[in-house]
Amino acid sequence: MPRQTVKTKKRRSISKRNTKSKKKNKRLLRTFVIIISLLMLLFAFRFSIFREARSIYVKINHITFTTPIDEKSKIEKIFNKYDEYVFGTDFSHYQGIVNWARVDTFNNGKPVSFAIVRATMGHSGKDIYFKYNWKKLKSRKIIRGAYHYYRPNENSLKQAGNFIKRVKLESGDLPPILDIEDLPKIQSVKNLCIGLKRWLDTVEKHYNVKPILYTNDHYFKTYLSKKEFKDYILWIANYSEVKKPKTSKWKIWQFTEKGNLNGVDGFVDFNVFRGNIEELNEILIK
Repeated sequence: MPRQTVKTKKRRSISKRNTKSKKKNKRLLRTFVIIISLLMLLFAFRFSIFREARSIYVKINHITFTTPIDEKSKIEKIFNKYDEYVFGTDFSHYQGIVNWARVDTFNNGKPVSFAIVRATMGHSGKDIYFKYNWKKLKSRKIIRGAYHYYRPNENSLKQAGNFIKRVKLESGDLPPILDIEDLPKIQSVKNLCIGLKRWLDTVEKHYNVKPILYTNDHYFKTYLSKKEFKDYILWIANYSEVKKPKTSKWKIWQFTEKGNLNGVDGFVDFNVFRGNIEELNEILIK
């Protein structure tokens, strides 16, 4: 009898422990379910906020990327005034992925005759969309050009090598293009000009064609109007004038940075070439 009592007590003790264990497991399961539910709610909330923020961002950009009325008026005047010339555009990674299948004409129906894309920057930088843009331009049969963004505090020969390494120009392409916009911080303007000339000479020797020089009106007049730069084809940026750039020898004029073009999400630069399509073909690589 005493043995049965002991066994009974043991069974009761085991039963109680099992009951406590089950209750503990239920509490843990309930806690786990609550945590998962809270995490899912938090994720859904954050996703909703992100989606709303993205929607607002898109709406804001849609407004921002619509050419202002006064800029539209200026663009229309330039298209009308230089109707006998041909027009083109230029791109860098700032325009994102361009839908080249839709890039055909400007909003007024005038054809996009040429497109210039950024290839390299400094001694080692490369535009992330250059290969894509370069290949698509060839398939679209739009006259294409490639430019190097010059960093005045970096070695000029290394910069020339960066461009040569990444850009394979072919017959029918525009000559190589050097873009200079900034002033140096660690050297004089005199040494900057020496570096620019080295870049131009090195690239000319490699491609066997004289490069195009891009800058703005003020920069050219103030720093580059020396004899050694006057023989280059000039691509001049001037957004304030309707008549023409102040630099008299310009061949390409970048007249706005706030144009809208089918296939491009955002603003894009518009350019006019000082001549007809036959004259444009004359300066292309043979």
